[in-house]
Amino acid sequence: MIVCSGGDVVKRKQSRRRLVIQMPSNGGQECPVVLEEERDCDVPKVCPGFRWKTHKWRKCQLVPWFLRKDTLGAQETCGPGLQTRAVSCRQLDGTQADISECLKSAKAMPAITQRCQLPCQDDCQLTNWSKFSSCTADCVGVRTRKRALIGRSKKKDKCKNTQMYPLSETQYCPCDKYNAQPVGKWSDCILPEGGRAESTAGMKVQGDIKECGQGYRYQAMVCYDQDNRLVETSRCNSH
Repeated sequence: MIVCSGGDVVKRKQSRRRLVIQMPSNGGQECPVVLEEERDCDVPKVCPGFRWKTHKWRKCQLVPWFLRKDTLGAQETCGPGLQTRAVSCRQLDGTQADISECLKSAKAMPAITQRCQLPCQDDCQLTNWSKFSSCTADCVGVRTRKRALIGRSKKKDKCKNTQMYPLSETQYCPCDKYNAQPVGKWSDCILPEGGRAESTAGMKVQGDIKECGQGYRYQAMVCYDQDNRLVETSRCNSH
């Protein structure tokens, strides 16, 4: 990770000390009481001031029917889709810049597509996520966002299941000092507690069956500081 500074850079030094804890013996010479080393600190690189600006997500567009029609329970006028948004490059003062400048100097480009869902009549319907709240503190704080059930969904028991349809989400606050990277493979899919396969009639299926349904996979993360050294994972802002 590149750390940037602006204008004149003050040259700093860092030092370390150690003490001699063993007295000389057998006629040996005395060691100095304090041993000290000093060195210049690394001068941070100066970066040009460019940043990405994201624009509003466009309307959700259904995945083409010919790709979905063989899926169990698929309906032609609703279901999974994709939505896109524009991304532009700006100087720090907000003026437009060529996108190549951000590709060279800014962080990774934000996602320009994401999955979305056009609800069917029997689906649980929720509002869009709110904006994230302000961070309680840089690098160590958290921020939250919320959404709510809409209309008849408020009365449906399946929609009130917050494991399947969470109404709030918490994230660690962004922190430029540290960088999280995944290591190893993804875990197996883990279902929420009590998730069992059911028959189409809604009755529990008897016998030795495999569990199925919506779950989560996990992957180990490690955290690096700006000098690519490993630090405590809690310092990174990634789940």
